[in-house]
Amino acid sequence: MQQSLQTPSEGNQDSPRNSYSNLSRLSRVDFPKFEGYDVQGWVYKCESFFGIDGTPDNAKVRVASIHLDGKALLWHQSFMRAVVPGQWPTWEMCKQAILGRFGQQPYDDPLSDLMQLR
Repeated sequence: MQQSLQTPSEGNQDSPRNSYSNLSRLSRVDFPKFEGYDVQGWVYKCESFFGIDGTPDNAKVRVASIHLDGKALLWHQSFMRAVVPGQWPTWEMCKQAILGRFGQQPYDDPLSDLMQLR
């Protein structure tokens, strides 16, 4: 299933561009940046933004990808090369991949790590 955002010049009346602007309807609300830390918090903020903004499914990964920096951006570029060329993954697919890469492992205990600092 190929997902793409068409440009207005393509003249498709059903184009996502006709129903969704490049600028968020909440353009004064900043989309969260992600550099590779606190992925669960970032995903939560993204999904809250998408829900409030009414972001169409086929735009979610593109919107999120322009807000990646540092090692998260490098990871995303590699991830996109690994998916079928010319196709964008779904948000669910991308979310699971990014959680798998940057999420904490079930055995991680940040409080224990803090207690061991001297």
